[in-house]
Amino acid sequence: KGAFDSNDFSTQRLGAWGSKFLTGMDRMKRLVYAFYEGFNFGSFIRKHPEMKRHLIDLLIGDLFKDSVDEIIEPLDAMRAEFRASQAIEMAKEEEMANSI
Repeated sequence: KGAFDSNDFSTQRLGAWGSKFLTGMDRMKRLVYAFYEGFNFGSFIRKHPEMKRHLIDLLIGDLFKDSVDEIIEPLDAMRAEFRASQAIEMAKEEEMANSI
């Protein structure tokens, strides 16, 4: 029964949902950060096809199912791989610039 149904908008009633809300927002934040780093959703799904449902759930805003947490480890690993490859590319570019 929701706050509107019970006409209870107390801190205790609404605050009870706080940690679940923050968990859901953290899930979305990880996805947004990955996107802005240049993350490629297609590459991720090709590498982890079993994560397709979780990715769809996050993209449509279904952030409050604990099962979507299964995507966190492979998502973070792929983000780390992307950052490492970018660091290598930057080092190569810097080396080329210094050799001129």
